[in-house]
Amino acid sequence: GLSIVKNSFVVKNVPAQKVGFFNKDQQGSTILEDSFGHIWLSAGRSGLVRYNPGDQSTSFYIDQPNSEEDLSGSIVMSLLEDNKKRLWIATLRGGVSVLDIKTNKFIPLKGGNKLSGANAFELDQQGNIWIGHRTGVTVLDPEFNIIHRLLPNEHRMSLSNLVTAIFKDVKNDMWVGTTNGLFRYQKQGDSYQ
Repeated sequence: GLSIVKNSFVVKNVPAQKVGFFNKDQQGSTILEDSFGHIWLSAGRSGLVRYNPGDQSTSFYIDQPNSEEDLSGSIVMSLLEDNKKRLWIATLRGGVSVLDIKTNKFIPLKGGNKLSGANAFELDQQGNIWIGHRTGVTVLDPEFNIIHRLLPNEHRMSLSNLVTAIFKDVKNDMWVGTTNGLFRYQKQGDSYQ
């Protein structure tokens, strides 16, 4: 199920069946509360669930075969809400999907399926979206244009650029965790070094 803990330490327990989990699944959950107060949960191998604590309703988002206007992939690895109230969804094999949470419609992301193995998202100081995936980091501006491609391990002659985590610190440096170590990118003008 789901336990919601607010700052006043009020705990609200929601049974698994209320949030749409009817089967046990060993796939871990990724959880995000959006700016509208909805709770987003990865549904194991079955896509994504939106839970509305107000009316206790659930909505399901799944990958439909031969459709480009739905979730791409089924195993959700990471979630991020950007500054334009769009939900970024990284899936293990399907790449990246973007859902406008104001209209509840998926936005086509050119080349989103080429970002398979996406594991992590982070926003930088300018609102650009950092996407950590199997082959490094791709940075998109808010209009979905690629502005950087980073290969954290290229200088170490490593065979792996698998990114597992991205974090922006208080100095706006971006930390990228890979299977081969941790890398820091510092803001230098319009780019990161």
